[in-house]
Amino acid sequence: MPAQVKNKERWEQYFTNVAFSGDIFKIDQQELVRRAKQRPRKVFSPAVTSFTSWIYSLYRPQPSPSTLHRGKAAEYMISEIKGATPPEKKGWDLIYDDISGADPPAKKVSSLTLDEKPLYGKPDLVFKERSSGNILNLEIKHTYAKIPLNGWPNLSAQLWAYSQIDEWKDSPEIHLAAEIWSGPTHSPSRKATISWEFSDSSLIADNEQLFRLYGGHIG
Repeated sequence: MPAQVKNKERWEQYFTNVAFSGDIFKIDQQELVRRAKQRPRKVFSPAVTSFTSWIYSLYRPQPSPSTLHRGKAAEYMISEIKGATPPEKKGWDLIYDDISGADPPAKKVSSLTLDEKPLYGKPDLVFKERSSGNILNLEIKHTYAKIPLNGWPNLSAQLWAYSQIDEWKDSPEIHLAAEIWSGPTHSPSRKATISWEFSDSSLIADNEQLFRLYGGHIG
C-alpha cells in the first residue's frame, strides 16, 4: 500500500475509533472511585503526569524508574523510525512536539489547580488546523500489555487534562487520540488507535470526579 494511502488512513483513525480485538478495561469508574477514596495523594506536584500516575497506582503497582525510562526511549525511537512518525496532514500544523527530543517548555493548565497552583503538562504531539483552529492532541504509547478497547484510565485522564491547556482550550473543536505501539523498539508495529472527543460527557465527568478526589480544584 502506498505510504500516502497509509498515512491518510492513519490520520483518519485519530478522529474515528477503529475496531480492534480487545475487551473493555477490567476496572470501571465506580471501582476506581472506591480505590481513590482509600489512596489520597501523598506528594504535591503540579504536573499532569503526577495526577495520571496516581490514577495508574489505583490498579497497578507504580513502574520502576528504569521501566519509565524504557517507555520514554521507545516513544522517542518510534518518532525516529521511517514511516513511524505520525503523519502531518495538509492544512494542519504541528505546533507542539515532546517526543522528538527537543524538550519544549511545559504548558500551563490554569483550570486545573492543586493547592491553588495550576498544573503543567507536556503533550506528545499537538496539531492545529489552519482553517478552523481545531486542535488534535495525540499521545504515542509503547506497551507489551493487552490493549483495552477504551484504553486505560490514566491515558484518558492525561488527554483530558492536556485538552484544557490554556493555549488551545478555547479552540472550536479539540480531538484526543492515542496511538498504541508494541514490539521491539527497532521494529515496532502499531496495534491500535483510540480516540475521544473533549466534549464526551463521560470523559469529562469521570476525570473531573477523579481529579477532585486527587485533591484538585476545577474552574
